Amino acid sequence: MTARIRTAAVSLLAIALLGWFLRGANLADVWRHVRTAHVSLLVAALAFVSTTFWIRAFRWQQLLGPIGPTRFRTVFRSGVIGFAALSILPARVGDLLRPYLVARQDGLPFTSAFATIVMERVLDLIAVLSLMAIYVWGFADTSTWNPRFLIPIQWSAAIGGLVSLALLWAMWVLASHPEKIERLVHSTDRVLPRPVALRLGELARTFSSGFAVAREPRAFLFALLWSFPLWIMIASETWAVTRACRACKRLPRRCNRTCPPRAGWPPYPDRLLLEEVG
Repeated sequence: MTARIRTAAVSLLAIALLGWFLRGANLADVWRHVRTAHVSLLVAALAFVSTTFWIRAFRWQQLLGPIGPTRFRTVFRSGVIGFAALSILPARVGDLLRPYLVARQDGLPFTSAFATIVMERVLDLIAVLSLMAIYVWGFADTSTWNPRFLIPIQWSAAIGGLVSLALLWAMWVLASHPEKIERLVHSTDRVLPRPVALRLGELARTFSSGFAVAREPRAFLFALLWSFPLWIMIASETWAVTRACRACKRLPRRCNRTCPPRAGWPPYPDRLLLEEVG
């Protein structure tokens, strides 16, 4: 009976969240666009989305490996639930839900599992900056770009790269010295109640242990390399959905009003899509 009540409660919650998510949508307009969309591109987009979930789960399992054994189906299911929550719930609750589910079902410390989410974000930052650099300096014709546009890109990429390196170094330090981090936090018992300081020290130790993959070059490099096909798939699914729904055909008036073309500026992605569709 308890299982039935729990299933009913979860189902009602899912329906309520779906209703809240669609509260401002014009369902008739959505259905009209779905009916006129390119089915083949929608199927391709669905394949890209499915592939991203598989890659995310595989990469996350590599990051969780040094913490403890995990089952792929648990990691995959937790990832799907977490990213669904990110789309519906505020305050990025899904980033807390993912490690909670894995920790609960596979017996890992929650704070260690949460640390792998932080590491995922750093790997994503490195992959996105690298792909942007490959495009800008490898494929784009920057000679026609206005320097006022190119210079900020170079500076932002350089700053982002330095931040990524600093974060990687910090994660390596945390992973290499979790006991020292715990003792450092314990020293706060001079200003905090001793039970509170001890508890914070324990949390700091388990959180630091979550970056253990940073001490294993092979596993870390493997997870980093998987970040590149992941973001290529994300870009591919965005392109496929945009082309399938012909959303770019509705951009000219808004685009011309808000971002008129300027000589020497690179074409915006929406203009590239307009040229392809038109």
